[in-house]
Amino acid sequence: MRVCIVRHGETDWNREGRWQGREDIPLNETGREQARAVARWLTANGSWDTVISSPLSRARETAAIIADELGLSVRTYAPLVEIDYGKCAGLTSDEREKRYPTGNFRDDWEPYESVRHRAEQCIHMLGNLPEAENAIVVCHGGLIRRLLAVTDPTWMGKKFRLVNTSITILHYDAGRWTVELFNHAAQEELINI
Repeated sequence: MRVCIVRHGETDWNREGRWQGREDIPLNETGREQARAVARWLTANGSWDTVISSPLSRARETAAIIADELGLSVRTYAPLVEIDYGKCAGLTSDEREKRYPTGNFRDDWEPYESVRHRAEQCIHMLGNLPEAENAIVVCHGGLIRRLLAVTDPTWMGKKFRLVNTSITILHYDAGRWTVELFNHAAQEELINI
């Protein structure tokens, strides 16, 4: 089984460098075009059976664009929602540093153990899909980091930037997850052809 994890397309807050968390910010037109480019890449790179999305609109719309291109439907799965960044939602990193210069901005963030538990739920759900079913999962950067750490502890604490609509493909075989492709910017590949 292959699981293609796609980060949602760009929003205006992404463009402005704002922390989104659970704020339900819609895609902008760039995000929609990114989703169409990913759909074209996915069509050319495999056979897909199901699309599963975070309930937040930026992920749902990305998933709907992809699913429409592939002739599939979208189902949402609540644990795929982004991390709750509390009072940092809507702030840029510079604004956050000015407002909380002592670094105490994480006191109302979703606890790490809660995020890890949700990531474990997601991986369990994906591992229990029918054996031959290849899934596309559309969710968020913070959760994707946790999903990778749950599938392979060597990802824990690694620093990397996930671009909007980046593709990470996991392969599941005999109870073991491996990374087949990581943080691939399909939209850039297709735009530059």
